[in-house]
Amino acid sequence: MEEDYELANARAWDTSLRDTAPQPENDDGNGWQVASRKKPVTQPSSQQNRQNPPASHPQHPRQAQSAHQRHPITAHSNNCGGPIISAQRPPAYDASRREPGKSANTTGHHQGHAFGQPSGPKPVKKIVPLSIESENISPAQQSWRRQEPPVDNVRIPADVAVQNATWKSIAVGHGTFMHTSDVKVGIGSGSWTFGIWGEPSAVAATKASIIAYVEETGASEKPSLSRKFAKTVSLTPVLEKRWQRAVLAERYRQFPPGDISFGAIGNFQWPIEEYRPEEVLGQSLEALDPIRMEHSCYVVKAERGQHVLQVMGDDRGVRHALKALKTTCFQIAARNLEPVRLHLIRWPCNSRGTHVYLETYRDPHVIAPPRMIQQSSRSPRVEGCAAGAADFEIARVSTLLSIERTRGTIENTLGQIAWLQGSVKFRIRLGVFLLTQYKQLQEGDMYELSEYETMTSQSQFKARTTEEMGDLHAEQNALAALQKADDMLTPQDALQHDLSAVAPVFSADFIFQNDAGDLHLAMTWHIAVDSDPNTPELEVGKKQWTRLDVDSGNATKLLDISLTDLQNGSAWSFELSTEKPVSEDKLPRSLVKFAQSAHISRDALKRQDTMRPFVVYTPHSAMRWMRERTEYRYGIIGTDYTLELSKYQVKDLTPGQEHRIFEPRWSLDVYRTAWDTNLAHNQNLRIGETASWTSDMKEWFPRDIGGPDADAEEDAAGVDGFMQLMKKLERVEALFRGLSEDGV
Repeated sequence: MEEDYELANARAWDTSLRDTAPQPENDDGNGWQVASRKKPVTQPSSQQNRQNPPASHPQHPRQAQSAHQRHPITAHSNNCGGPIISAQRPPAYDASRREPGKSANTTGHHQGHAFGQPSGPKPVKKIVPLSIESENISPAQQSWRRQEPPVDNVRIPADVAVQNATWKSIAVGHGTFMHTSDVKVGIGSGSWTFGIWGEPSAVAATKASIIAYVEETGASEKPSLSRKFAKTVSLTPVLEKRWQRAVLAERYRQFPPGDISFGAIGNFQWPIEEYRPEEVLGQSLEALDPIRMEHSCYVVKAERGQHVLQVMGDDRGVRHALKALKTTCFQIAARNLEPVRLHLIRWPCNSRGTHVYLETYRDPHVIAPPRMIQQSSRSPRVEGCAAGAADFEIARVSTLLSIERTRGTIENTLGQIAWLQGSVKFRIRLGVFLLTQYKQLQEGDMYELSEYETMTSQSQFKARTTEEMGDLHAEQNALAALQKADDMLTPQDALQHDLSAVAPVFSADFIFQNDAGDLHLAMTWHIAVDSDPNTPELEVGKKQWTRLDVDSGNATKLLDISLTDLQNGSAWSFELSTEKPVSEDKLPRSLVKFAQSAHISRDALKRQDTMRPFVVYTPHSAMRWMRERTEYRYGIIGTDYTLELSKYQVKDLTPGQEHRIFEPRWSLDVYRTAWDTNLAHNQNLRIGETASWTSDMKEWFPRDIGGPDADAEEDAAGVDGFMQLMKKLERVEALFRGLSEDGV
């Protein structure tokens, strides 16, 4: 049987895909060496493991390297066009991601990526739709939705039912569902009758628990001196109206009664052919409940077709509901966006090379346990010089085209995520460009420049930009250099004038294993205003829970663009990623307590001991990774951009494996707080809604504030805010490049 072309093509790049044909035997002679693979360690979420390289070499100056020292090759044959090479051993950890994926054992010859990056494309398969977030619908609630009569009833005092939702928790705990149609609230309302749906035994247990709870609270229909607790406070008009609206709206979650007439009935043709509505919206289309209740409409599947939804209600409600259904389809499409990855080249000095070779890059050092094998990666570098006048012009135009392509791709992506529900983050980061999956060199030890450019444009090519800036010497002197750069930076606090007086912000990220997708807790602390500098008081800032992708264990990348300077391997990474927000009331109690226990130790801050983190927390068995950061934030003069320099340290705490502590490193990010403000709308986006922000690039990348030549520059040369930003990024990069030991 002929093999699927796409699968065969993917196998040419990724040896983790099992070949349908017999594999050739290992050959240590002139034939191809087949890279053997080890089965991945079982984890709650899937991952692909990759092989360590034959050896780990220290980083040398380029002049001291021989051709064969630059890139040891592990190759294998395939049936799809020749040998390939894949960086099968990941670096010590992928600090280019905010959140790690699953870690694998690093002491053996084989290892999965410590941050869980997939090693290559997966076999081609039908896209599985992602369900819109909604509560899990139990069989008991399904019975209520179908207008079935309750199994039993129980009476609950009105004030207890309105002001305390404990009765809901009791029903959920027994696997039942409770509901009432009573809407009268106020003095003399007495108690209400709640129907209970579910299995008879569970219903009986629910009723007994409800009665016991009501007796414990001491609430009843009539005042009593024997109550154990004081009577519940009288209901306010706000609570009364809220209850009435909720009860009236709840009816639209059920199937429409058969004896009711409607002012209008509309049909919505389901536009997605790959899957039926109930596959993405739930068996009862429960994901559409917010639309049903907001517009007072029933929404059901039409009997005559699998891809037609019927909307019933008054004329105004039906019209608005149909529009909301259209928006919902855009939301579903946004959740299934294919990530955009571009790896582009820039020539800051307008000087092009002729060939590209691979240089060894030392990954962040593991300081504990000390016997841990240190890892390295490969970073591209250019060699040779095309010095003709035409070559200089080609380099200049090529850089402009890369910048324009970056600009257009960002604009296109922003236009598609206005419907995306989730916690979205957009950052520009300075790091080192590393190859993780690439074609084997055919002859010699270098790529032709055109060959390298072709390779990076192919879908099988994989690369990443490190989180750390990359040069240890420059990183160690970065903070001092920024504190002196008063011609480029300014304190964000208008009352401050000295860059060295900018107080840091502290943050921590924790990752917990979970079968439905690992949970990510992000916390920040800042120094309280007017606190004693000798004993600063720290206040908790942000505390946010999100869920990572269940397959990769990382945030989902929507956009990943790297603009690389091949002279030194440095790259500006434009990254747009998303995670699913998680409400704290849906978390295990142990995780809620963990978040409450996490705090900053002032003594640890003073000691600056790399073996003892300054974030103190109660150990949790599910925690597999944590990172603490000390962030220094400055404003870029003439703009509203923030330059954030961070010192961070990572601890890999994967259960069942030896814990690893990495050396502290420094990262640099550039962003606008307006980006965070805009994208925060997506986090609270409801079904059928669109974010209110615009994707206009003039809004996302505004021109400089003031400046004598700001208007003239754009009018004369067509330079917009994005081009002005790129010039400022060049200045920032040049500042840190001058801090390196060799000045390159």
